[in-house]
This record gives sequence, structure tokens and C-alpha cells, in this order.
Amino acid sequence: MKAIEESGEGLNQISGERIWSEIKKILDQPFNFEFVDIIYRLKLDSHVGFPAEGFTEDKRNLYRQVSAISVYAQPMTKICVFLDSVDQLELMDNRLKWSKNEFRQASFLIGQKNLILKNEPLFHLKDENEKIEFYKKLQLRLKNAVLNEKIASKGEYEWILQLSILNNENKDIIDIIKSNYYYTV
Repeated sequence: MKAIEESGEGLNQISGERIWSEIKKILDQPFNFEFVDIIYRLKLDSHVGFPAEGFTEDKRNLYRQVSAISVYAQPMTKICVFLDSVDQLELMDNRLKWSKNEFRQASFLIGQKNLILKNEPLFHLKDENEKIEFYKKLQLRLKNAVLNEKIASKGEYEWILQLSILNNENKDIIDIIKSNYYYTV
């Protein structure tokens, strides 16, 4: 481990696209929390594009929960656990060179997460029905935005599910959003 830490600067020579390709595969694996923890313990975070202050104790706990609570959590959702702002998102994208859709998804997740924190700081205390209604309304707003832009992409509807995961919702809420109850285009 010491040798890896000492040669971490060598990662700067590897293209961001290649690093993201490998990280994305790892984030889909059961041991992804341990991998991210090692990146930060070995101080490799800046070399692979992760935010320097990205793995605080609160974020460690949230990341562990997001990874464990849902098999539906996508790599971009897990990455968004580390990010507090669009500025951090852009810095990470500059290094990792995400696809346009990955960047749009992460922008949506960070933007919505921050709006909820700003406008509804007690959102996490709402009951299950209120939360489901919130996600349902957000889905309708997103659907209208997609239709207005004439972008027919079912992937954007998946973002609502990913936001509920990022918000660390319970399994029941996630399952309702995932089901065809109202999670349809």
C-alpha cells in the first residue's frame, strides 16, 4: 500500500477517460466502498479527479448507505455523494471526461440535492407519502422539460430514482419510485 501511495503521481499520466472507465466498473462492484476508502486513505483522490475533501465522515456514512441500500445506485449517483457544488462537479469532469449524459445526470442530481437542502432543510423528516408526492411532481416537471426540449430520453426519468437514492430514501420509497406505480414515461 505504501508503494501505491508513493507512486500515486503516476496516475496523472493516465487519461481521465481511462481512469473513469475503470472507476465506473469498480463502482458497480460490491466492494466499491472499500475501493473509494482506499483512494482517500492513500491520498490518490487528487490524481484520479476526486474532490480533496470528498470523504468526510458524514459522506463516508452516506456513501456506505447509498451503496448498501440499493442495487439501483448508478456510478454517477455514488460519485455525487462526494460533491457539494456544480464547481466541484466541473473540476471532476475536467479530469475524468464524462460523457455528456453522465455530466447532465450529475448536474441534475447535485442541483436537485442542493435545492432540497436550501428550500426544504427538513425534507428528510417528511413522511413517506409526502416524499413520494415530491418525486412524482419532480418527475412531471422533468417530463415537461424533456418534452419542451424535444429530448426523448428515458434515461432522464431514471434520474428521479437516482435522486431518491442520493437522498438516502428508505427501500420502500425507492421501490415505489422504481415500480410502474408512477415511474413511467
